[in-house]
Amino acid sequence: MRHDTPSQLIAAANPVNVSADAANSPEARAALQRILLDPAAATVEPPHRRRWTYVVAGLATAASVMVALPLFGGSNAPVFAATPPLLSASHTPTPTGATATLRSLAETVSALPDDVGSGSVAQVSMQSWSLFTRIDGSEVQSEVVPQAETIRTQPDGTTSVLTEYVYQGEAYEENFSTRDELNYPITGLSSDDNELARQLAIGQPAANGTAGSFDSIVQAYRQAPIEPATRAAILRFVASRAGVETIGTVKDRLGREGVGFTVDSSYSGLPTRYTLIFDTQDGRLLGYEEMLTSDAGKLNVRTPAVIQYIAFEKSEFVE
Repeated sequence: MRHDTPSQLIAAANPVNVSADAANSPEARAALQRILLDPAAATVEPPHRRRWTYVVAGLATAASVMVALPLFGGSNAPVFAATPPLLSASHTPTPTGATATLRSLAETVSALPDDVGSGSVAQVSMQSWSLFTRIDGSEVQSEVVPQAETIRTQPDGTTSVLTEYVYQGEAYEENFSTRDELNYPITGLSSDDNELARQLAIGQPAANGTAGSFDSIVQAYRQAPIEPATRAAILRFVASRAGVETIGTVKDRLGREGVGFTVDSSYSGLPTRYTLIFDTQDGRLLGYEEMLTSDAGKLNVRTPAVIQYIAFEKSEFVE
């Protein structure tokens, strides 16, 4: 029995031949393909998920749209899961408006005092929404799962992740630790525009374009709190990227008001709109979303449909 994210299922069902560099996780996609081609090889085990999902889907909400995922492995009946409603914006996006808005906000943020705490351990808390998919033999079930996640990263790269969620009526708590080589120290994300661009490009193929840059920004916010000067540099970086538009003022999945910036891309294999939501007062990243815009490949998905989002709740240095 395995649980896979929406991106993995979409990649698996996508008719487009996506290169390994463009794929979010080639290993995960290959593993899923093996399972789908050989249902008898699947074994029953306790519910578990990928421990690292940089684009976790967002909070479950009362209002929802329906997405139908096909049953693989012998049945034609779809499994339905509720996805969040689309973001509402205050005006029509324009590229010129995005650049001016980002640079103006960056100027404001650069003058703010330090506000991330003085400890040595980075602690980031998030609320999110995920689509769990259970594959057990020839049976596939999908369920929307709200979850809370707290990531603590030590200066040496040792990371502990606490995730709490309810799956199929039962409460689960996952707590694991790992040590990874960081792309940059937890306090080392630069406020220099050129150096920041270099850091955000680490591990991100140039072919992924602006959507890949959005991904790198989300990963940076997951790793550690970001002080004002660097937040301002991130805003300038977004302003410099091709294809960025503003969707104006929006409320994130926690009800906080921010300004949204989007880019449309098919780098993951399907036409998707990627959105960053920044706080208009201090420039923090409030949330990140992915939405299928039109062609859903072979998936029985009614577009447009939000497939993932993450809401950053609190970020500070502690201890």
